[in-house]
Amino acid sequence: MSRTVTDPIEYLVARRFPLYRALQVPPSLTSLGNGGIPADEKLRISREIENYRVALKSKTPEELRILVEQEQVNEAQVWRGKAERDEQERVFNQPRANANFLHWSQAVYWTLEEAIALAFGKSPDVVNWSLVQPYVNVSPFAREYARVRDLAIRAKNWKQLYDPVMPGIFLAWARRIGIVVPDELVTAVEARGIIIGDWQDNYEKLKAQFDTLLADRDKIAVICQRLIEERDALKQRVAELEAKKPPGKREESTLLNIVAGLLGLLLGKTPSGKSQSVFDNQASVIDALVATHGGKSGISERTLQEKFAAAKRSLES
Repeated sequence: MSRTVTDPIEYLVARRFPLYRALQVPPSLTSLGNGGIPADEKLRISREIENYRVALKSKTPEELRILVEQEQVNEAQVWRGKAERDEQERVFNQPRANANFLHWSQAVYWTLEEAIALAFGKSPDVVNWSLVQPYVNVSPFAREYARVRDLAIRAKNWKQLYDPVMPGIFLAWARRIGIVVPDELVTAVEARGIIIGDWQDNYEKLKAQFDTLLADRDKIAVICQRLIEERDALKQRVAELEAKKPPGKREESTLLNIVAGLLGLLLGKTPSGKSQSVFDNQASVIDALVATHGGKSGISERTLQEKFAAAKRSLES
């Protein structure tokens, strides 16, 4: 956030001429006199400052505002660049501060301070809280280090971590709460046959498996119930079919004879040669039956043809 500028001209002059403030120092307070600057240099700079001040005074307030904002952007970039350079030059960002993951993966346990440093990929022999703490207010690394350290101490106080702590337990805790540790460290620890997990990690895995089995059990119960209902329906259908005994040969012959007799009457003629019904032939009878009772069991053109033929044979035999 840009700071408030009460005097735009003074701000812009000070930004253009870094020695402007030094020129304000009385000669009596400096070892060189004239504000610590040689007289001819002071005269030259003073003239340039005055010319620049005159140019600024000729601008509108809006133009001055734009110049101030641009200069503040430049100033912020300069400060960011300096802060980044300072950060890279600090001990914990030097190559010698990088951890030897192979060595630390062979350790049976880590102290909590060692584990925190390793979580950042740093060597515990170089990086520790006493080194990092003085930079908490100025260093992004130090602030994040302090945050993770605070979480680790709270976890220790709540018996989720210990000091010292086994590598697998610490890495499982870090993964569970979203602390990103170097992949090289995890790989090196796992290569030693160490399982990254703790009681809570194992509990969550077992609970997930239990929930899956419970859901499967419920699904199977629904399927079993449906199969039982289908079985009962089939048993009832079989019982109904068994109760309906098919007609015997004598009964079938009687029914066929009746059909043949009725069909003969429908298609027959009176002694005077007139039709006894409105039907001229067997096909018209079948068409009428299908049109009137189509969809009923046995009422189809093919079935009626077969049954009428069988009826004629039965009556003639």
